[in-house]
Amino acid sequence: MNNRYAESKLEYLSLLFNYFQVLELEDELRSHVAKYLTVLISGIYEDTIKNLLKESIQRESLTKETRNFIFKQIDIIFRNPSHNNINKLLSKFNKEWLIKLREKIKEENWEALNSIVNNKNNIAHGDRCDITFNDIKNYYDTSKIIIIELDNLFPCK
Repeated sequence: MNNRYAESKLEYLSLLFNYFQVLELEDELRSHVAKYLTVLISGIYEDTIKNLLKESIQRESLTKETRNFIFKQIDIIFRNPSHNNINKLLSKFNKEWLIKLREKIKEENWEALNSIVNNKNNIAHGDRCDITFNDIKNYYDTSKIIIIELDNLFPCK
């Protein structure tokens, strides 16, 4: 990967999955671990996407005030890293990014991402969530390509 921050976040998630996968946990505790990982992945994806975009903008020759304004706007407008929200965010900057991303990402990857975000929202709002450890592991494995391709998408100088 080009971005060390994004790479370290994905490595961290992979280490957590490896750690929890080998533990002999009771079903109820394993269910709580799955919910924890769901919330964590969604937050890390949101944070990583913001970071990738901000680092890309940081490389542009903009005034400090313009850069600060753009960064604050990204923090305000980008919540919940769903397919739709990623598309909205990218379209505000460069529609070519959307076209390139669509060429790389399959529908199953977007569905996995949306499942993470939807389950995270259910957990956060106290709604029913029956996500299992295997479900979240599969969603993560299927969706992390989106972060990898976003890392490839943003210009590096």
